[in-house]
Amino acid sequence: MLFTALAPAQAQTTQTVSASPVSTGWSADTPVETLAADPAARAVLEKDVPMLLKHPSYQTIKSLSLRQIQPYSAGALTDAMIAAADRDLKALKVR
Repeated sequence: MLFTALAPAQAQTTQTVSASPVSTGWSADTPVETLAADPAARAVLEKDVPMLLKHPSYQTIKSLSLRQIQPYSAGALTDAMIAAADRDLKALKVR
């Protein structure tokens, strides 16, 4: 009887699980080194901010987010670049 009582609850739980991919939660506020560690996020950085991962100061700035790096970029990291990266990072889904 106990197992019979649990069966409907298990079925209900199974039905509420979504099969759609979940967002990674990444954005222009995520530390660059976290993004660079994931192949999909790294591809976004290479596309939207191509000079970042090869920059001579990368080891110094990798713990910062794109938004944190921008004031120190002397205009090289533009609002448009950050907006594009933010949009593309937010679109990534967990596989």
